[in-house]
Amino acid sequence: MASMVLGQTSQRPGSQCRVIRSRPQDARPKEQSLLSGQSAGTGRAASQVPRGGVRPQRDPDLTTISRDAPTPSRLTEHLLLVIYISGRNRAFLGDKRVWRLWCADATTAFLQGTQQDGERPNRLFMQSPRDPILLQAGAFPATMYEIHGNVYGLANAPRLWSLEVGKRLLSAGFRPHALDRMCFLHYDKEGRLDCISLVYVDDFLVTYADNFDLTIITALFKWGSTSDDTDVITFKGKQLRTTKRDGKFVLLVTQTEYIRSLAPGKVTRQRARGDEQLTEAELQEFRSCCGALQWVVGQTRPDGCATVSLANHGNESTLSDLKTLYGLMEHFQMTSHDGLVFKGIPITKETVLVTYGDCSWANAQDYKSQEGLLVCLTTPGALQGPTDAVMIDWKSTRTPRVVRSTMAGEAYAADDAIDRGVYVNQCLCELIFGANASPLSNPQYLRHLHATDCKSLFDAIIASNFQTEEKRVGLTVRSIQETIGPNDMRWVPTGAMHADGLTKIADWLRAQFLDWIRNPTVQLRSEV
Repeated sequence: MASMVLGQTSQRPGSQCRVIRSRPQDARPKEQSLLSGQSAGTGRAASQVPRGGVRPQRDPDLTTISRDAPTPSRLTEHLLLVIYISGRNRAFLGDKRVWRLWCADATTAFLQGTQQDGERPNRLFMQSPRDPILLQAGAFPATMYEIHGNVYGLANAPRLWSLEVGKRLLSAGFRPHALDRMCFLHYDKEGRLDCISLVYVDDFLVTYADNFDLTIITALFKWGSTSDDTDVITFKGKQLRTTKRDGKFVLLVTQTEYIRSLAPGKVTRQRARGDEQLTEAELQEFRSCCGALQWVVGQTRPDGCATVSLANHGNESTLSDLKTLYGLMEHFQMTSHDGLVFKGIPITKETVLVTYGDCSWANAQDYKSQEGLLVCLTTPGALQGPTDAVMIDWKSTRTPRVVRSTMAGEAYAADDAIDRGVYVNQCLCELIFGANASPLSNPQYLRHLHATDCKSLFDAIIASNFQTEEKRVGLTVRSIQETIGPNDMRWVPTGAMHADGLTKIADWLRAQFLDWIRNPTVQLRSEV
């Protein structure tokens, strides 16, 4: 029988563990004390030991138990925020309900949940801490406990918690989104969506209509800190601030606090005159900068996506690349209050989804091309002139292979952007129409328009038959035509191609893209 090490918990033994009066013969646990934050006799730092828990690497079933614990995607988080701010302006589904935003963290999350039957082949035991002070306090009267619930540090503790969350929310009338199992939906008696709950580990982000009773959720768990849209909400290190512009509510999502904590380095004049190749220490610094910036550009600052992607040449990155990342950090710190802007546009069955795909030919490493992809939501007014929009998804990436022409790169960018748009369409339509996100079970979908600034690609897509010497490009065009009809394909001038800011490194282009992010609009028809 395998054994584990017990740490100090915030609860008395008994809620998750059962006292064992006699020690199993083949259980040979080692003692651990967490009073000083160290393992007895080892001197290891407390950061290596889960506070108030067991050591996960000593889990006897580490290689066989299910440990996956899902987290919600960036897309569903943005859809929740889009619905909230639309509903805050009484514009969601056109029914005039007022929607609010609420955030909270559940306490003692990893002490909740039960071990699944059949998951572990044997019973699980752990030995209590034997620290002298704990012994005098009588905190753990027995020397051996059997785990039948959840304990901090168990290898499957996050999974058990996520299963417990799902079970409780399902019992309260919620159901998981078909494409994101940590996004839970609640519908009223009339079949209208009235609440969305997003669960990120132990943090809950909830938007709900005024006809929904929030105590349905608050009664399910014990809560620590809570906040709502009357104040600044902090979720996943991001600040969510509801404010008013021109009499309408707008949601600003920033990472001001995190950006201010960044520490851009400096390249000395003496080093700048030296070899462009990075030293081992500089390469480590470069990787650290990339990691820090990727978190920012992937969450709230897409204006830096192209810089982070194109400056990264792996082990071949140079001193100039490092200076480029330092410059981006400085730019972010000078504009730390900027971020995503969610306008309260109407979200109804008439909402229009617009994708942008652009490509900068052969400007990436090994002569690959850089794609820029954008997905926006707007209203039918975009077909007449400039109209407010919400950016819902974006990506800056290199083409998987070297392309032979500008049109080939533009075709692949268009196909990738449309692919992301179709996914967004299905995700959002489940929220609007109620049926699971599937072309079979939910045949209703929003109108999807695609914009390109490549005239030759536009001509090929709207043509019944087209001529091209690149046969793979022909297949890509046919793939696009299966989703986008001639009436839904739009050509826009380069100045209106907002995805251009995701394809190349240029200060003027980054500034132009940031201006658009501050006030996103869509224009698919000339005003002339």
